[in-house]
Amino acid sequence: MDASVEFQKDIVDFVNTYLTNKDLFVGFKHEYRKSIKEEMNACLRFRKENIDNILRLQQFYEKNHYKYNNGLIESTVLIKRNKEKLVIETMNVWFDMVKNYSKRDQLSFNYAIHKTGLKVKWIKEKVFKNDWFKWHEHCSNKTIENYMIYFGDIEDYDYNRQFENSYIFNDSIYRIKEKILFDTSRIYIELANNINLKYNITDFNLKNIDIEYHNTVLWNKNKIFFQKPGFIIVKGNFKKGDTLNLSVFFEYLKDYEKDELIHYLMHRNVELEQKIQETETKQDNLEIAYKDLLMTYQGIVNSTTWKLTKPIRAIKKERGKSR
Repeated sequence: MDASVEFQKDIVDFVNTYLTNKDLFVGFKHEYRKSIKEEMNACLRFRKENIDNILRLQQFYEKNHYKYNNGLIESTVLIKRNKEKLVIETMNVWFDMVKNYSKRDQLSFNYAIHKTGLKVKWIKEKVFKNDWFKWHEHCSNKTIENYMIYFGDIEDYDYNRQFENSYIFNDSIYRIKEKILFDTSRIYIELANNINLKYNITDFNLKNIDIEYHNTVLWNKNKIFFQKPGFIIVKGNFKKGDTLNLSVFFEYLKDYEKDELIHYLMHRNVELEQKIQETETKQDNLEIAYKDLLMTYQGIVNSTTWKLTKPIRAIKKERGKSR
């Protein structure tokens, strides 16, 4: 299991629940992505792997006719029978791929089981949202040095539209100066890959724009990245050749502020859950009322009285129009 995982219930119970006598390997499917190809794009997008390693890995898969069509593991927690021959063979293939191509292990596991034929029993739960264990953020307060810009809709990912550069730093202000390289209506800017970070955009030369703040909470009149990556999406009408100038002020939260923020987020989460439950209750009540009304209506229109009075109702309708 990953160092970010802490079990809240008995590990032996966890193993006994999911590993039967016929199982050799048990794991979780990835919650958000469905293939190694999608994971490659995510590693580039979130700067977890460099393009040269990704390209070498792609070339290897093309040479070996791998089709990326057998899913994607979430390798945070897994169960395996270490002494089984097929498991040993698969782990050796996986290790060689990590050693020779990319340290990102999720980029090669599903290829390894494709190569050896190992069958995986997939747990039908989300790895980060279950009763067995809780998850801790890996991130520490790293130095803020670089930013990443993507010209276009990040959901329609193309690595050639992504650019990384170093901030121009001066007196607690971090400055970005970039040429806009494509005509686009959206610019994705990853300002920092850090959490517990106050930030404020102090200067932006582009006009007539709309800014979406992501993984951000507004707390005590501050914007704070409480989850990584910390990014914004700028919407507007941007032309190739224009210049983007942006200045950001960053400051890490102090320890007492972290505690206060955690308390605030927990309280806000409870409030949101209550609102969701109230909305769902109202929705349920509306659905019940609608079904009752529909049944009543159907009972009326299918009754003998309704059918017999149809001519009278038609006359009343015509009189109403004439008025």
